[in-house]
Amino acid sequence: ADAGYDTHELFRYLGEEGIEPAVLVRKDAKIRDNPVRDNVVRQIRRGKKKWKEVVEYGKRWYIESFFSAFKRWFGEYVISRKFENVKKELVFKVGIINTLIIAEMV
Repeated sequence: ADAGYDTHELFRYLGEEGIEPAVLVRKDAKIRDNPVRDNVVRQIRRGKKKWKEVVEYGKRWYIESFFSAFKRWFGEYVISRKFENVKKELVFKVGIINTLIIAEMV
C-alpha cells in the first residue's frame, strides 16, 4: 500500500495479527514507539529498492486486477445482510474464482 496508508493504528493492527506490512511509509517517517512500523522505517532507510523486493511491493497491480475482475463477475455489492452470511458469500465467490483458475478457464 502507498504512503497514504501509513498510520500507526494500521501498523499496530498488522503487528497484532502477525501480518508483515508491505506499506510504504512517508518520506519524513520518524522512529517512535511502534515496533512494527519502526522496523519498516529502518528497512526502507537501509535500502528502499531492497525492501520493495523483500515485501514484493510492486505486485499491487495483480491484486487490483483480481478485484477488478471480481467486481466485473459478481458486481460491487453482496446480497447478504448479516456479517456471517457476508463472509460465507464472499468465500463462496472466491471459491468459484479459484475453481476457474485451477481449471484454467480464466
